[in-house]
Amino acid sequence: MRQKSGSSSTTRMRAGREGLTSALVSPFGASTGRNTLSTQRFIFGQSRWLRGMIRPEPGMALAYVD
Repeated sequence: MRQKSGSSSTTRMRAGREGLTSALVSPFGASTGRNTLSTQRFIFGQSRWLRGMIRPEPGMALAYVD
């Protein structure tokens, strides 16, 4: 975990002024017609174990819908 948390792919993700992150969604980027998201800048493109580290602020909610 320490090794992965210090890697460059996890340290490149930054929140904007509003505290939100966004990713370029490439519609039909895959041959199956699905979107292709940057695995370096989008938290849900990272390993699944990193998703548990996402915490919404008090009074806010988080939803991951595919």
